[in-house]
Amino acid sequence: MESKYYKLTLARIGKQENWAGWKIAGKSENTPSQIMESFESFHGSKNHVVSYLNKPVEMYEVSEYRGNLFVSQIRFGIKDMLGRPSFSVKGIVFPISDNSDIYLHPERFLSLSEDDFSFSLKKLYGENRALKQEYVTGNNVITIHDNELSFSRDLSLDKIITKYFSDEQKLECFIRSILWAGNNNQTTLCIKVPKGFIEYFEIMYLVYSVLPLSMRSRFSFRTYNLRNLSGAKITFDEGTPNGKYYDLSSGNNNVFLDSNVLANSRKLSFIKYIIENIHSSSSSDYFEALQDSLESVGQANSTDLNTIELAHNMLLSSDDESDSELTDIEILKKFQEYVSLDYTNEVIDENIVKYLSLIIQKGIPLNETLMNRLESKLKSTKYDPLIELGYDYKATKLLEATDKQKSFEFLLSIENDVETYNKYIKAILGFVKGPSFLDEYYGVFYADRCVKNIDDLCAFYEKTKQLPERIIINKRIYETAYRFSMKCVELMLEKHIEFDYHKHISLLNDKLGLSSSSRAITDEMKKCYWNEFDFCKFDFNRIVDYLTYLPYENWQFNLIKGINAIVDELSSQKPETIKRFNSYIRGQIIRGVNLSLDEQDFLRKEFQRYCLIHSNKSYSLDYWLEVAKLFSIQQYIRFIFHNRITVFTDPDVFESEFLMSRLYENRTLDDGSMIMFKSFCDSFLDYIDKHGQYDEVGRVLVKILNNDRNIHSSSKYDREVETENECQESKTDTGIRGLINKSKEGFKGILPGKKKKHMKNGKHGQ
Repeated sequence: MESKYYKLTLARIGKQENWAGWKIAGKSENTPSQIMESFESFHGSKNHVVSYLNKPVEMYEVSEYRGNLFVSQIRFGIKDMLGRPSFSVKGIVFPISDNSDIYLHPERFLSLSEDDFSFSLKKLYGENRALKQEYVTGNNVITIHDNELSFSRDLSLDKIITKYFSDEQKLECFIRSILWAGNNNQTTLCIKVPKGFIEYFEIMYLVYSVLPLSMRSRFSFRTYNLRNLSGAKITFDEGTPNGKYYDLSSGNNNVFLDSNVLANSRKLSFIKYIIENIHSSSSSDYFEALQDSLESVGQANSTDLNTIELAHNMLLSSDDESDSELTDIEILKKFQEYVSLDYTNEVIDENIVKYLSLIIQKGIPLNETLMNRLESKLKSTKYDPLIELGYDYKATKLLEATDKQKSFEFLLSIENDVETYNKYIKAILGFVKGPSFLDEYYGVFYADRCVKNIDDLCAFYEKTKQLPERIIINKRIYETAYRFSMKCVELMLEKHIEFDYHKHISLLNDKLGLSSSSRAITDEMKKCYWNEFDFCKFDFNRIVDYLTYLPYENWQFNLIKGINAIVDELSSQKPETIKRFNSYIRGQIIRGVNLSLDEQDFLRKEFQRYCLIHSNKSYSLDYWLEVAKLFSIQQYIRFIFHNRITVFTDPDVFESEFLMSRLYENRTLDDGSMIMFKSFCDSFLDYIDKHGQYDEVGRVLVKILNNDRNIHSSSKYDREVETENECQESKTDTGIRGLINKSKEGFKGILPGKKKKHMKNGKHGQ
């Protein structure tokens, strides 16, 4: 196949003309602009060499850049028309797109001779260094090169090997050095070789001939080792080179100073194959087939030696029948080759499946490294047979592990990787022992570490509800739900909490799957709650809590319902309401009420407090009288004044409320009412007399009593008439008692007699 190429010259032309400068000064006719731009860009970067390289240097360079292969002659140490240091480049460009198999046949660009670089630029200036007239306008200053090349060099691989290598050992070392360089992206290998165009291109040809095709495009050559100029994979030097080198004459090198490097190289069978078949006429066929193998695994441009080794093994591997004859070590080695690749495709995955199947079939154990690599491969692959087989295998190892705890720990460690985790669960369930294994994993190990509250428990149920075996799981859910429920009971007894009985049942049934046992839990909650319920801690503000938390048909619950009805009636402030409260706590209304005396006293006292807060103190004297007598009938008058019950302590309110009260209206109804009235009046006035307060209220009561006496002077309650002396005596007394008859019978028999107490200005005398 004939090569397609272009000739280009890059140089500084002109002096100070408007067209002068650094540019493509010569080209083949119809050279594409993209090729010229890439050529100028690639070689223009060498301009900095001019600043330190003053001596004339001619070197050749072979390199690929932007889809073009450049074979260039570069000259340093020259001067431009103004006498400034400069350099020039003559190049032959082979577009890769037009020369698709050029690397398979490197002779197509390496069989050039020195004469092929003899093309030159036209002379723009005469002998007197004056610009020729035809170029004044700048037209036609670019030289159009002919497109002729001889390709006259005869490159014979066998002859080259014979010329430079006296024995096979030196050749082997050379080839391994070249391939080592190809696998190290940042490394340049310097080859010590006698100076000469022929030698340079012969060695280049040898290098290309031993390289896999995927590597060839990545190799670049420079026949002079310029400092501060990177980009070449191979450089040539006559002297003692710096860095990594190979001496072509002696075979000496520093590539394999580390014995491990050489040992790793010798493990690669494709290098051995290249060395052993270098003289074969079919070597080109091998490299083509090797490239096809690389392409089949999606690594057409790989320079990684392990990847190339894999492609080589795939290429040389025979049918499945021979694979079955492999030793355990050989199977592991092949499995390792495929599973260790950091990329994947169907071909690679097929081979992983093939060798993993053999591993499972023969019971070959995998070390931790290979297991981890298999795990990584399973995460990246989309190949279903590998996914199924891989997870089945790993699931088997989890099930068979002697230390079940480690298997559990592994599962928990990958839980956040949902996709991988679910694949493991699915694989485990495919085995007979799988359901019981997962039942124990979730019911014991997982629950211990992940279920901390009721929300976790709900998530736990949701996560496990589809598992086929849930004996341990169900037990764990029940026990945890029971403890949570009993904790709720504990909190209900101690303080107000947000608790909805019906929502709790729904939680147990729907979100925890306990429909068959939720009744047992709620019954136990009720039993515990009401057995522990203490009426000595009763809070009237929590009545709604008591009635809604855990409804239960027992005397405590029914008593609280009765109390709640009483509370609802308080707004009417009827004395019957207070009396009925007493009847409730005494067990006179609801059967079975069994309150201790302490509980009764506590409830009465707390009910008093509740009434003080929630009832109107300005009306219903009879109501407040019942409230006052509720806890301590001996101290009810004190309760009235201590709590400033307005119907008693405000003279105006007291007078109207007293006259409308049943206490007053029923005073003559019967003996009991009379005694109650007399007792109230006496105790009321006695408290005022003793404490020296609320004199105005006392005077109101005295006024009412006086009026009442006058009205009923002939009644059965006025059995004695106050004598003139007694009236005169009362006028001399001070205070409220001075207004009252202190006779033996008391105030006209309505109030019991009392010893006189002298008061001054409504208070006790000193």
